[in-house]
Amino acid sequence: MKRVKLIVAYDGTNYCGWQIQPNGITIEQVDREELPIPERDYCPQSLEEKIICYADKFYSKSHLGEEVDVAKIKYNIWKYGHAAFQRWQELVELMGETD
Repeated sequence: MKRVKLIVAYDGTNYCGWQIQPNGITIEQVDREELPIPERDYCPQSLEEKIICYADKFYSKSHLGEEVDVAKIKYNIWKYGHAAFQRWQELVELMGETD
């Protein structure tokens, strides 16, 4: 029997997986907060990046394996202002509302 090894990887160049950023780091945030990263837009661009960013919000980073409900996601994102919430709403419109 022939064995095959498959490695699946994602090039997350523009993906924003940092817990403190709800749905992407904008160029303005990089500049304003003097973040030590290249000055570019880290908001998800491709459909794949948007799917990963959306799905990522449903899992706790501090309690591994714990799911986060929609109400808590919305509350957490509101802390970052209207623009962040608007980016989240755009993802919800693209992916669909969940229970």
